[in-house]
Amino acid sequence: MALSLLRSYKQDLIDAKYFAIMLDETTDTSNKEQASFCFRYVSTDLIVNETFVGYYETSATDADTLYKLTDDVLKRFQLCLENCRGQCFDGASNMAGHISGLQKRISDVEPRALYVHCISHSLSLAFQDSVAAIPLCHDALNLMKDLTNSIHESPKRLTWFTGFQDSDSKMLRPLCPMRLTMRISSIQSVINNYSELLLFLEDMSEKVHSDAGSKSNGYLQQLQTFSTFFALQLLLAVFTQSESLAHSLQSPKLSLTKAQSMVVWNIARDEKKFNEMWAVVVEESTTIGIDKPVLPHRRRTPRHLDGGAEPYHDNSCEEFYRQLYYSVIDAALCCLQSRFHNPAFDIARDIEAAVVQAINTGNVTSLE
Repeated sequence: MALSLLRSYKQDLIDAKYFAIMLDETTDTSNKEQASFCFRYVSTDLIVNETFVGYYETSATDADTLYKLTDDVLKRFQLCLENCRGQCFDGASNMAGHISGLQKRISDVEPRALYVHCISHSLSLAFQDSVAAIPLCHDALNLMKDLTNSIHESPKRLTWFTGFQDSDSKMLRPLCPMRLTMRISSIQSVINNYSELLLFLEDMSEKVHSDAGSKSNGYLQQLQTFSTFFALQLLLAVFTQSESLAHSLQSPKLSLTKAQSMVVWNIARDEKKFNEMWAVVVEESTTIGIDKPVLPHRRRTPRHLDGGAEPYHDNSCEEFYRQLYYSVIDAALCCLQSRFHNPAFDIARDIEAAVVQAINTGNVTSLE
């Protein structure tokens, strides 16, 4: 059945003539290195296809080995590299390196094989960079990761925590180690179980007199602060937008021009959204019993650096957290713009515009 399916894919690819390759490295459960291989092509009935053709075990993941693997797969499907018009990988140096990476080796043989960094991976990296730029959000994510891992790695602690939950409560979900855009479920589970976590950590810190009890007390003190609760709510709001965007960007029929417009419009400053989120955070924090928000103490900048100017002070806690909210949005926008604007994207957009214009004017022969 597998061979029959691959033969049908092979004939479709031969009929389409032109294609793009999509390659990524992975490791199976037996810890063996392998590469997943996909073809993207337009069939004779003008349907865009992204076809997975198999996992191929590889002894190494250097550019030379991956190039030989790519050449071997193409020969199996009786395809010529000269008909390759696109290559999509992640940003690892062995893949995307401009000196000796896989994309450079393929481009040397076929310059028309345009390299594009995987859009979904770019989105994930952009949000990873934006979160890392804001210490409060970065610390909140690390706290959540350590806390959920601490509970899940011990069956005793997991059963202990379950005793504080209602029968219809959802369990804690560990933080996804790879895709930041898929972490919304983990953040949501922590927020939904926030009061239960406070009770569990308080009980554990009182009854356990080992390092685990001391760590539980540290987790408890951090969760009781308004800044941690606000940071988790802020991450939830940002990742909710990023996850819906990630699903939209995975459509095989999505054009690059539309993808870039979606990225720009999906994440934006919105005063109304902040006001709504602030009201919810303040109300829920009061209900749970979290400390009231206070303005953090800011160190005075040395005189030789600021020229003796008076430092800026926020007038209220709401103003301070509004600036934090905008900082995350601005960082995300900056990272998205830097990762979704490169020369390859410009070339692809020009090609898309030329094709659309030719179709709309009926001058399709000009494309030939």
